[in-house]
Parts: sequence; C-alpha cells; structure tokens
Amino acid sequence: MRALVSGYSFNDTKFNRAVDMRRQPGSSFKPFVYATALAKGWKPDSVIHDQTVALPAALNWNPQNSDHRQLGAIPLRKALALSRNLASINLLQRIGINTTRAYIRRFGFTDEALPAGLSMVLGSGALSPVKLAEGYAVFANGGYHVIPYFIQRIEDGDGRVLFTAQPPQACADCWYQRSDTPTPSPPETAPAPNPTAERVLDPHVAYRMTEMLRGVIEHGTGFRAKKLKRSDIVGKTGTTNEVRDSWFAGYQANWVAVAWMGFDDFGKLGWGEEGGKAALGLWSDFMRVALVNQPVATLKMPSGELVVDTTTAPDSDLPPPEAEPVTASVPVRTAPTVRRTPVVTRAAKPPVKPKPTPQPKPKAPRVMDELF
Repeated sequence: MRALVSGYSFNDTKFNRAVDMRRQPGSSFKPFVYATALAKGWKPDSVIHDQTVALPAALNWNPQNSDHRQLGAIPLRKALALSRNLASINLLQRIGINTTRAYIRRFGFTDEALPAGLSMVLGSGALSPVKLAEGYAVFANGGYHVIPYFIQRIEDGDGRVLFTAQPPQACADCWYQRSDTPTPSPPETAPAPNPTAERVLDPHVAYRMTEMLRGVIEHGTGFRAKKLKRSDIVGKTGTTNEVRDSWFAGYQANWVAVAWMGFDDFGKLGWGEEGGKAALGLWSDFMRVALVNQPVATLKMPSGELVVDTTTAPDSDLPPPEAEPVTASVPVRTAPTVRRTPVVTRAAKPPVKPKPTPQPKPKAPRVMDELF
C-alpha cells in the first residue's frame, strides 16, 4: 500500500473506512463475474441477452437497467462497458451462482462479498476498498494474487533494521512493457528475492479483462477518465441504490487505486454523484499526480493458449443454461423500426367527454441500478 485515506478527520473519528468499512461495491464488482465467464470459455464477443430476467415471483425482485431500456443480444464487452444489469444477471444465471462463487474466491474474497443469489453480480455483497483493490490487482499484474501489506521495514533508533517485509510478489517483468529508461544494474549485494505469489488467473483472462475494462473508459460509464489522456488506464464504475455509495476501481501498470464516496449513516449522496462522476473524480485526481512523468505502458499479449477452467459446482436452484456461448464475429444489428404514416380522415367532432383523473403509476423498485 502506497497511499491510504480512511476519512477526513482523525480527531472526529478514528474509524478506518479504507480497511474496516464494509459497503456494497455496486457494479464495480461485475468484472469478477465476467472474468469467471472468460475462464469458463466465453469470449469478449460472446453474445449475452440484455433483457428481462425470469425470476420466481416469491423473490419479489424486479431488477432493471439504469435507463429502463433493453438492448437485446449484445457482446460481453459491450455489456460490461455500458454496465448493463440485466445482461450481467443473465450471464451469472448461465454460468451458475455456486460455480461463480467458487471461482471468485481466488481473488481473495470471502462469503461476505459473495451472497448466494443473482444480485451478487450487481455488487450486493459487502467489502472494503482495500479488499476491492486486492481483487483488481489480480487483473493488473497478470493473474497473481498479492495481499496488501502496510509496513515495509522497521528500524530502531540507531538505524538497525529489525524487520523487513518479504511478501509474495507478482512477476515484475512479464506483463507490461514500459518505454522508460533501461533497467539499472543490480547492486553488488542484492537482497534475497521475494517469493513469487500464487497465480490464480490465466494470463489470457487477465489480458482480455484489461481490454474489456479499457472499453469502460473508451465507450462506457467511465468516459470521464479520458480527460487524463492516458491509453493505459482502465477501470469500472459502481453505484448502489439511490446513490448511497459511489465507487471507481481501476489500474495502470504501476498502480491499482480504488475510490469510494459515501456517508457513514448510508445517507444519499444526491443525484449526479454516481460512480462515473463523484468517485471517478477522486480517482482521476489521484492518478493525475501518481502518473506524472511515467511513460504510457503497453500490455503484452500472453503466449500460448487459454486453458479453460472446466470445474463446476452444483446449482440446483437455477434452470439449466440455454446453450453454449455464441460468438459474434460481426456487430449485432437489430432490424430497423418501420414507421408508418397514419391516415387521417375528417369527421364530425364527437361530444366532449370529461377526462378521467389520471392515476399515478407505481414506480418499480430500483435494485442495484448502475447510474451513468
């Protein structure tokens, strides 16, 4: 951990929100479900349906997209970039809840962040900003699970080193290419190398997820990050019910950063403070300084082929999947709407009838909507 802010006043409250807080991450959690799909053989251009989800009436749950529209058959990369709730729920239903939960645990998440229901893909679990950063670091470093640590070295008053951290680390030179100065020669007495962290994600999955998360910046809900004018930053927005939590989680070759905004009493932030604006503004302010004088990094294509994860878990509470994922080789197009000109005839005016008093329509509950 290089920087951490856990509140605005230590004198006012000593509660560490970055580490000890548990909040719903909203749609910033979706990438972990999409990564599960890629690991199971889906591709970024595989088609998923952004349409109403068939749910038992007993659940009393009617999830919707934030714009209350349905796009039909769309590629996975578009569903993630535009943060389509219905498409994401359909994807989780196709993979299976238990299978997905079992796979996502490798990112370091516990059951607290993995509720056993379809709302999991919308971020209905609970986690801390540091835990979310730990999960995104797996994408950022090519698939290695590294655990955040805070103390690198302890010295006594005379400068004697009492403790030096040697946490497992990801491969430092096998993922990103940087167009900066050549690597300096190692010192004469180099310290013992740190152990290598466990690789929990196929590098091809990490590569494809990084490309898809770049689409969030280029074409989706994280478009405001383009003001940084960096082609090597990626991330995902997140907003919970009634804009009570605003998230943005993202990374670059050298940094993984998570920004959260909210109230301790779960009060509403207000309209327009969604993850793509409020939290992304915080994240951009930090990254603007962190990336000063750092060259743009280029991600290397992994060698070899993706090894598909075929392990499954019983999902007896779900209907069987419809079919194997269908790969779209061309953009999905819908038939154009034909507009017909109505024929108007003149007739005698009918007697004027009193207009009935309009009744207000009940509003559908908004469950974990991703707001733009």
